[in-house]
Amino acid sequence: MLRMSISLPADLTDEVTTLLRDSSAVSSVTVLRGASVLPEGDVVLADLAREGANPILDRLRALGVH
Repeated sequence: MLRMSISLPADLTDEVTTLLRDSSAVSSVTVLRGASVLPEGDVVLADLAREGANPILDRLRALGVH
């Protein structure tokens, strides 16, 4: 199991959360609104299976999340 912490602008949070919630590789998702200082915005935490990490990272990059 991997723990992913994503700091992102607030306008991407809902799309990222939906992507993570819809993946069978993700076992939990937490959203901390307004918690990120750099970049200013939100923090999304997720637990995901190792074998599902690369496809999720590819989809996050396609959304503009680095």
